[in-house]
Amino acid sequence: MVKSSKVRVLLDTNFLTLPQQFHVDIVEEIKFQIPSAELATISPVIDELRELPTGGVGLELIRKGLVKTIPATGKADDALLERALGDHAVVCTNDKELRKRLRSAGVPVMYLRGRKKLQLDGVVE
Repeated sequence: MVKSSKVRVLLDTNFLTLPQQFHVDIVEEIKFQIPSAELATISPVIDELRELPTGGVGLELIRKGLVKTIPATGKADDALLERALGDHAVVCTNDKELRKRLRSAGVPVMYLRGRKKLQLDGVVE
């Protein structure tokens, strides 16, 4: 568990589909590990969610205000990396290539492990 003042946690497209795919309550699980988490995503991720049959749950979390939207441009992966570096944020993703890029840049990453548990890799400031 991480204790800190407000920590921005950015959610990738594939992470926002986890509730529908694996019945994982991502909001509860993230808040358990990072109680001060401020959940957010970027506009390119929302565009991707709209194209997916499994995107509805993620869009619902955004509509309910549980996940904040941050304007961004460009490809979702590039924009997430840029925003994470600028905000000293944690990124939640299951995309292996993006996880490698994020970790190489020193960005903490949270991902689904074993289809039911979220794993935090890296140090949260």
